Amino acid sequence: MDKVIIERLPDTREIPGAKRWEEERGEFVQIAYQETMHHIAAFQIRKGFSRGNHYHEKKEEIFVTL
Repeated sequence: MDKVIIERLPDTREIPGAKRWEEERGEFVQIAYQETMHHIAAFQIRKGFSRGNHYHEKKEEIFVTL
């Protein structure tokens, strides 16, 4: 793997795209807005298990941790 980028969402409602903010009613998190999404998935891996049983020579993924 060449690189891992860990990015925090900007804490503002004033910009387009991915962002988050807190208000009296609670927290709002916008992961994407008006973007082309090729694949969106959510999964849970239980302790002691793995997933996939294959590898990729090169692959770029974006993970959003909530």
